[in-house]
Amino acid sequence: SEANLGANMQEMKTEFGRVRFSDLPGERMPIVFIHGWGCAGSFDYAECVSSGALVGHRRVLVDILGAGYSDKPENFDYLPQSHARYICELVKRLNLGEFIVCGHSLGARAAVAVAENLPHEVKGVILIEGSIEKEFLPYIDEGEAKFISENREKFIADCTNDEDMRFVASMRQWSAVALWRSASELMSEGSGEWARRFYALAQPKIFIAGGASEEGGFDLNAITKAGIEILSVPNGAHAMIWEMPAITAEWIAKAAAKLTKDGL
Repeated sequence: SEANLGANMQEMKTEFGRVRFSDLPGERMPIVFIHGWGCAGSFDYAECVSSGALVGHRRVLVDILGAGYSDKPENFDYLPQSHARYICELVKRLNLGEFIVCGHSLGARAAVAVAENLPHEVKGVILIEGSIEKEFLPYIDEGEAKFISENREKFIADCTNDEDMRFVASMRQWSAVALWRSASELMSEGSGEWARRFYALAQPKIFIAGGASEEGGFDLNAITKAGIEILSVPNGAHAMIWEMPAITAEWIAKAAAKLTKDGL
């Protein structure tokens, strides 16, 4: 079935290692999905994109370097713009033509960078609970070496205590280096620049927020002031993609329809 994505993933070689992805067929506007921190396209989106609302779209799900089934190089900086470079290369190799880019959580940053790099091909941008403002994560400020040696396990133990076992399982597939470097960028002084870059994109944009979310990586008032439409998913939390896959798929399809004439 489409939901069993790990079994039929494809791969693309990059200078830093192999990126693995799924390319599900569809006649409607392609959507490229970029996952968040500690997650994976093969994990987050499998059920969601196989749901009725999105089945007509061509759907490309990427496991970014350091995550999921993709390679985990130690000589990669794990910056959003670096992920965006090979994702742009991937969409060109797949001959996607025009497409929508959809980023969840930290994946929002790479989605924005893809839209900047491919202004003609990217016809719309959907951010789901996009982490576009500076955020704080525990243990990261104690440095990369300590995160690798002990703090990664402390972070995972904290998440285990919160009982989000699906997220814990996905996070364990990430390399410690990728987790730390990605989180470090999220906490950096210039981190809020991603919000301004999102607002400045020439393409039409929609922000999907969870009505029950406690995520702090975005400012809904600032997004509204920037003239960007917000779709609020009732009862949706930050992890709604895998907690409410069918409902989230409907909202993504609704956003795609609004962004493009043939979005439906």
